[in-house]
Amino acid sequence: MTTDVMTSGPWPEPTVVDTEAVALAVVRHEGMRIEGLPAAFDSSYGPVMVALQGAGLHPVGAALAVYEGDPMAEFAVEIGFPVDRPLPAAVELDGVHVTASGLPAGRLAVVTHVGPYDELGAAWGRFMGWVASQGLSPDDRYGEIYVTEPTPDGDPNLLRSDLFLTLR
Repeated sequence: MTTDVMTSGPWPEPTVVDTEAVALAVVRHEGMRIEGLPAAFDSSYGPVMVALQGAGLHPVGAALAVYEGDPMAEFAVEIGFPVDRPLPAAVELDGVHVTASGLPAGRLAVVTHVGPYDELGAAWGRFMGWVASQGLSPDDRYGEIYVTEPTPDGDPNLLRSDLFLTLR
């Protein structure tokens, strides 16, 4: 049985699920470092939504970020949304390139973090410890699904982020 990680959960304890392929519409940022993430997030979600509207596509889950590479050094990040079908062509909006991407079908390790974004690093540390303790082999892509949209008046302690890691 497969699990739609874009709309399922929460997963209070780490677990492994089988998933189907997921189409994504994203802005890809190369050569990133942690300190550049806030600006990348701020510049990405708006153009992705405009591109989706123009293509007649619809998000089928919460905003997300998919990473490749070493988070303590340079990495690539794709910021966007899961969509009902692939974006037919890349779209450029004010110098921002929105492209099709995706997550392949396969196994994912998943866990839910509830709390402020600045606690995500510690949540990842615990999650990666669990992955290692289970003898699992991570693949090259990992990410966060931002289930709870932050608001200026919202309580950051209630933000839900689902962490996932592709497995070999």
